[in-house]
Parts: sequence; C-alpha cells; structure tokens
Amino acid sequence: MSTAPGTAVTRSTVVAASDPGRVALALVLHRLARRQWVDLLVPATLVLALEWLLGLPLVVGLLLAVATVAVLVTVRIWQARRRFSRTFPVGSRLTVTAGPGGLVLQREDDPPAFDVPWHLFDAATLVRHHLVLAMRGSQALIVLPASLSDDAIVSAAQAGVAGAPVGAPRPTDGADQAMNDGDPATASDASPEANSSTDAAPADPARVTSTTIDDATIARMSRDFTVQSVTGLGTLSLLGLLVALSVLVQLSSDTTTRWVLPLVTVIVITAVVVGGYLGTRRVLRRSPTGRITLTFGDDSFTATSEAGTARTAYRDIVRVAERGETVMIRGTGGAIALYPRTLFPPPLLAEVRAGTAGR
Repeated sequence: MSTAPGTAVTRSTVVAASDPGRVALALVLHRLARRQWVDLLVPATLVLALEWLLGLPLVVGLLLAVATVAVLVTVRIWQARRRFSRTFPVGSRLTVTAGPGGLVLQREDDPPAFDVPWHLFDAATLVRHHLVLAMRGSQALIVLPASLSDDAIVSAAQAGVAGAPVGAPRPTDGADQAMNDGDPATASDASPEANSSTDAAPADPARVTSTTIDDATIARMSRDFTVQSVTGLGTLSLLGLLVALSVLVQLSSDTTTRWVLPLVTVIVITAVVVGGYLGTRRVLRRSPTGRITLTFGDDSFTATSEAGTARTAYRDIVRVAERGETVMIRGTGGAIALYPRTLFPPPLLAEVRAGTAGR
C-alpha cells in the first residue's frame, strides 16, 4: 500500500501480551546485527581463557563460552522487555503517526511519548516485522510492535529518514525518548521522557538555569559517566572476580598460568575503563551542543536548546545519580540523559528527586 508524499500515516493497536518480548528480541537482534557484540565477546573470551588456565578440554570451554553468550543475550532481552512493559503496559492503546515532520507515538490519550523529527534518525529498518529506528548521535533505538509496522508506516518512515536533511533545525515541540540499554545522551538530545507541551506562565528566574555544553563539558560528562558505570555492582563483581583469580593463580606452580591471568586482568580493566570513556565521548560529540536552559516547574522541567524544547515529567524519572560534575537521569524507558551539574542547584535537584517514580 502506498501513500502520497507528505501524507501522514496513522496506525493504532492495543499492546498484546506477546508484544514486549517480541519487541525486545527485535531490539537485541538489531544491536547484534550492527556489530554491537563486543561486550558479549569479552566475557566469552574470559571464559575460554579461564578454561584453558584450568586445563579443561577445548570442547568444554567452547560450550561454556556459548552458554555465557546465551545467558547475556537472554538477560538483555529480559531487560528490554521490562523497559517496554513499563513504558507501554499490556492492554494500553498505542497510536503511531509517521508524518512529514517526524514520528509521533502516543499511548492512550496521554501526550506523545515520542515526538521525534526525522532528521534525528539515521536509519529505519525492519527486523522480524518490527520497525526499528536508530537515533542519530546515540545508540538509542525506537522499536514499534509488528502490528504497527505495516508497509505504509515502514515506507513513510524510511522516506522521512532518507529525505530529512542532516542538521536541520529541530521543531520546538519535539520530544526525545528511546528504548535502549542505558546508552548516554546529552541533555539536548535524549531526555528520559518528553511531552509536547511547555509551561505557558512566565518562569521564576530562580527556577531557570543555563549553561553551555562544549568539548570540555563533554569530556567531563564522559569521565563521570564512565566512573559511574565502572563502579556499578555488575562491573565491580566481574572485575573483583578477575582480581581474585589473579591472586589465586599465584599459588599455582605453572609459570605461564601465573603471569597470563594477571595480564588478562589488567587488559580487561583497562579496556573497560578506556573503552567506556571513548565510547561515551564519541556518542556525546555526535549529539547537539551549545547553550542549554532548564526551566523547573512543579512537576517537570523543560530543557531548551538549539535542538529544540523537551519537557521531562518527574514521575517519568526512575533514578537520579550524581557523579563529579554530572547529573545522570534515567527514564522509565531506560534512556539516560546526562546534564552538567551546574544546571541542577541543590534545592531544585532535591525537588526532582522527591518527585521521581523511583524515590
């Protein structure tokens, strides 16, 4: 089915019980297809190395490595499924509109959960009958259920992404949200949840903050986000296990074993820290920068920059973390927005924390 150029295509569906799992599977498969599998190969390689050090047969090591990858993929699917279910509960009605300006995804009669202009996407592909849209300057993804991904919607989305000029001015009623795996985004590029409305009343100057995001700011936010990620429970557990094994093998009589595992440990720790920092900085550098202003209301704050305006409701924030000079806000969809700490004076940050869903 074809539509005339410039015509908006609208489809609606009710979220079925099977949709969260299928959407999550499509998301994970899309990430693997885009070669985002380094963090799967590293644990598998470590398992193989450990099996070799213990002198177990190669077949056993390969089987355990495959099992490790299978477990990690399963966990990713489960996490993505949970995020989708939180944002779009089973039984709720979803309406998607692919118009000339961008993609709008709405739940029930609520304000749009997504209202993203086409120039903020860099690809629109079909994975297992699910439309997957990749965000420009981020690893975040929007995945539509198969019931919303018919030929007309897919064609309109692909035409919109292909025809959108890169760097086009962003409409001020845009909203940014993507279901992802905790990938970072600058404050002006991906807020945890945004609505198309903005506060009409004049703002109290004491509740308005502003700063400039430049290369130095990006470097600081990348550093802080990397430290926050590395000091997480999962990463610390893995690194702690490697350090413990390195200490234990010093009791071994095998000279090779005594120096190989410590060397592997040092390489892995360095790769996690340096790779995390460089990856975060690369993502943030591809995101919009410049002057950004936050206006704080009673139940939300609005971010305004050259990229546009986005409103973040406190109830749609599940976690607020601080590290160094950066504030990290995670939304119900899993997206993490990074802000310079100067935008959040202590009294206003306390208000945000008090109103979050994860308090």
